Amino acid sequence: MVEKCFLCGNKHGKYTSDLTTNFVYMECPTCGKYILHDKSRYLYNSMATTTVKDNIKAREFLFYHKKDQLTYFLGSQEEYKDFKLTFPQDDARLVTQQQIENWYPYKLSQIFDFAIQYFNAQQEYFGQRMQYSLYQLRSIYFIDANNVQLEDEIKAPFSEQIFYITNCLNEIGLLTSSSIVSAVGHCPWSKSLSIILTPKGIEKATQLQSSQNRDVFVAMSFHKSADDIRKAIKQGIEDAQYSSLLMDEIVHNHQIVPEMLRLIKETRFMIMDITQPNFGAYYEAGYAQGLEKEVIITCSKEVWDKKDFSCDLDKDCRYKEIASKPHFDIAQKQVLVWKDYKDLTKQLTEWIKHIIG
Repeated sequence: MVEKCFLCGNKHGKYTSDLTTNFVYMECPTCGKYILHDKSRYLYNSMATTTVKDNIKAREFLFYHKKDQLTYFLGSQEEYKDFKLTFPQDDARLVTQQQIENWYPYKLSQIFDFAIQYFNAQQEYFGQRMQYSLYQLRSIYFIDANNVQLEDEIKAPFSEQIFYITNCLNEIGLLTSSSIVSAVGHCPWSKSLSIILTPKGIEKATQLQSSQNRDVFVAMSFHKSADDIRKAIKQGIEDAQYSSLLMDEIVHNHQIVPEMLRLIKETRFMIMDITQPNFGAYYEAGYAQGLEKEVIITCSKEVWDKKDFSCDLDKDCRYKEIASKPHFDIAQKQVLVWKDYKDLTKQLTEWIKHIIG
């Protein structure tokens, strides 16, 4: 067992690796639980000679998603497939570098929004005075200070950014802060700032929570024959800079239906593919529609144009025909009809950008 987190350098991280496999496991107080393919761990190593930007972005992604209490697999679809074949009993949610790129904020205004939402989620009651160390604020504010360790003194550029962002949030009326250390460049990470969200800050955080969610719930057949459809849909969602949620990829410890309804309620919009029959997908889409969420329906051209859905072995098999044919209710909605998987990805990205933005 080796200590020190690959992403943030926290010396209390616990790293384990089985020499007979290609995967390493990390449990960090700051980043939470994550898994890396052995060849990828060097790309994410915060102690590497050359700092890799992907490391910083992954660090912040995990920091902000730690509240979900999930284990995340950082890597490619191929590496994740290898992981599931090696450890079919282990649960982990795949996060590709493209998903992290889509999530990561690049504008100062976006960082402000993330920080306000984070503070709002942490407070237990309105008006609570919350204490944050400068080490914690480093991740909350997306500041690149990878090579600065817990016991080190903060270098001026990093501390100045922390104070600058806090002061900006103070000046625009989203929070009030105190105990800002004046000796910039000589403050250990253990120093902290005292922060209280203002009513304006709380209102702003609430509005952002509902309007900036980048998660998309996908309802479709989970049969192996639909794997290529799944891959095309996920790629289309990623290309539109959103993240996909499918129930069989979500790790949870609750009854499946309440958990599914919670996810639909919290996601930005929904995609339903009806190429392969799935009664549950219609149920989920109806629930999303009742919540006034956008539902994008997709179907292969072969199935959409098909006239005869009767069973080849039994022409009187009425159930087979009803179960296979796209239901008439959706005829009132525009359906994304795709020719092949590449067309599905391309069209879906365009639809999302046009309908959702």
